[in-house]
Order: sequence, then C-alpha cells, then structure tokens
Amino acid sequence: MPGEKRKIKITKAGAHKIAVYNIIFMTLVSMGCWMGPLLCKTWHVKRFYIGLGSVAAIKIKFGLWGYDADFGCDNHSWEWSKNLCRKVGGDGENGDHSYYDLQDWLCNAEQASRGILFRGCADVQSLNFGSMGTGIILGISLWLMIMGTAMCCLYFFAGMASKKVYNWMKAFFIAAPALQFTALVLYVMLTHDMDRFLDPGFINRLPGGKALVGSPTGTITFNHSFIGAFCCFLVSCSPLICLHFTSRDKELEAEYEGLDYDEYGGYGATGEESEWGAHDHPNLADQSQQSGYDQTGQTGYDQTGQAGYDPNVDYNRQQNSGMAY
Repeated sequence: MPGEKRKIKITKAGAHKIAVYNIIFMTLVSMGCWMGPLLCKTWHVKRFYIGLGSVAAIKIKFGLWGYDADFGCDNHSWEWSKNLCRKVGGDGENGDHSYYDLQDWLCNAEQASRGILFRGCADVQSLNFGSMGTGIILGISLWLMIMGTAMCCLYFFAGMASKKVYNWMKAFFIAAPALQFTALVLYVMLTHDMDRFLDPGFINRLPGGKALVGSPTGTITFNHSFIGAFCCFLVSCSPLICLHFTSRDKELEAEYEGLDYDEYGGYGATGEESEWGAHDHPNLADQSQQSGYDQTGQTGYDQTGQAGYDPNVDYNRQQNSGMAY
C-alpha cells in the first residue's frame, strides 16, 4: 500500500554479522587512529632561545621513541650567525634522535661542567624509559583489541560459542581502553614539567641569564600527538559500546555444548531463570495438581505417616466421592 511503512526483517544470523562487522570496523578505525600518536614526535614541543633568538632558536619535538631537534640555522639573517649556529649546534644534531642520544649528551655535559651548563641527567633517563614504557603499554592495548576481535569471530562465526569465550572477548575490549587511559595518566604525571629534563643549569640562574640561553618556564608543552592520543582513547571505547548491544547467544552456546536450549538456559542449569519463565516451561509439571498429592495440607493428606495411611490411595478423591454419594 502507498504510504505504508515497510518493516525490514533481519534474521539472528544477519544481526550477528552486522554486530561483528561493526566491532571489527571500529577496532580497525581505532588502531589506525593510534598510528599517528605512536609514530609522530609531537607529544611535547619545547623551544630554546639563544641570544633572545638572534643567535639561534632551537625547537625540540618529543615523541614516545625519540626526539627531533631543529636548530634553525638557515633562518638566521646574518651569515656570521648562521656559521656560529652550525658550529655550536652542528648539522649533525638536526633531525631525529633517540632518547639514548639525549641522555648521553646531557649526562656528559652535566658531568663535564659539574652542573654549571646542564643539569637533569637522572631526569632525562626517567623521560627515556617512561616514554618508551608508555609506547609499549599502548602497543599492548592494541594487541588486546585484536584478540578481542578474534574472540568475537570465534564466538559468532567459528562455532565456538561458549560463555568462557564471550567473557574473554569482553575482558579484552575492557582492558584495552583501560590500559590506554592508565598510560596517558602516567605520561602526564611524568612529563607535565619538561623544564626539569632540559635545565641549562647555572646560566639560567644568573641575572639576565635567560637572555643568553632561555626557554619559557611554566608553560604547557603538550602538543598535537598527546591531544590526538586522548581522542584515540575515546575511539577505542567504540568496540566495547558495540559489544554492549551484542548480548550472549545462549542458543549458540547450547549448540556448542551439545545441550538442549531449555536445559542450557532454563532455571536450574545455569542458576538463572529462562527467558520464558518457570510457569511457561513445557517440561515442568505442576506437582500440586498431581493425583493423591496435596501440598497445602488439606483434609485427606496425612503428612505425619500415622497408622492407616496408604501412599497409593487418593484420599481427596475418596472424600469427594463420599460427599457426592
């Protein structure tokens, strides 16, 4: 009929496919989102100015696996300052480096100058291992999401539907964003003050020392990768949300266990009442209506087992027959 709404009927198998495809799609989207923060070196951006920036303006970008240094020597207006920048910074210091390079360089400078030029050797070591630890934890969380997706396919498609597989699938999808959130919190606690990792030491404490070598202090240096990582954490909760609307299928579980559905899902088999309720179960008989058995303790039923009581005799029927007679 024109104008009549058509109802789209989806079978249970079709609903399972849609649910699993949604979980797989959101897992792949989440893993793709995490590639940027894991590989980019913009978790923090720190700038140092030498001679108020007239001699050199050094920009250091920090990632989880290393840092990128840019001395900006080619941006100077005078040729002598460019040459001085290249001699002080050196073209070899530009580009990507591991935290081990930064650790060795700063620790050597601190020890050679007895803390006058630089300080923070122990702190930069904690930055090194803390950043790599954060990356490892985030990598483990992505592996958990892959395992959750694999369990989802085993449960709905591979004929291995069981309560244990479903619980493992749910645990994997819960643990992944929980680990990510924990890693981000620990990273914030470790790196909220980047000044202690690159401390020019005694120079900054001299009157006008910041004019020689200075960096803004007390500023928030968290940058694009960290903001993106927090957004990726929110995206990683999507598979768990999809799983929330994909409940256990007890018929599949009963088929996997080789049991009848009523026996598997009924009251007494799992400790839970079946979805139809005990009063509608076809295999349960109302024992209170059986012949010769009276649970209410009415006249004609002797629970005390006194002499003359015969369990094979229907006393209620005899009593009713006598009254009719």
